[in-house]
Amino acid sequence: MTAYPCDITAVTAARHRVRDVWAGTTSPDTLDDALLIVSELAANAVNHARTPFTVEVQRSGDLALLIVCDESPVQPVVRHSDPSTPGGRGLALLNLLAHSWGITPTPHGKQVWATIKIT
Repeated sequence: MTAYPCDITAVTAARHRVRDVWAGTTSPDTLDDALLIVSELAANAVNHARTPFTVEVQRSGDLALLIVCDESPVQPVVRHSDPSTPGGRGLALLNLLAHSWGITPTPHGKQVWATIKIT
């Protein structure tokens, strides 16, 4: 698990960390999906939760689990944004890319997690 500050540049750092851990161990498409998911969840932590966050990646068999924890108890909501409006598509992308995903409340905020198939 790696901790990051509540700063938009931390989203890039989280993405680079996942890329560094997975580079060469999975297909480029799977890696791209994992990076997009982590980017969206980390950006949500910074932009909506407005708290520091952690990122954890676990692999088991043909599934990977990506977990982003923040310190806000507010549950994210999938929005159906107007195509001409910027932003608001992170969880909709998660619906498309993840094998499964969910939100788990914690004593200090929440975990937003997603699983993806490893190829």
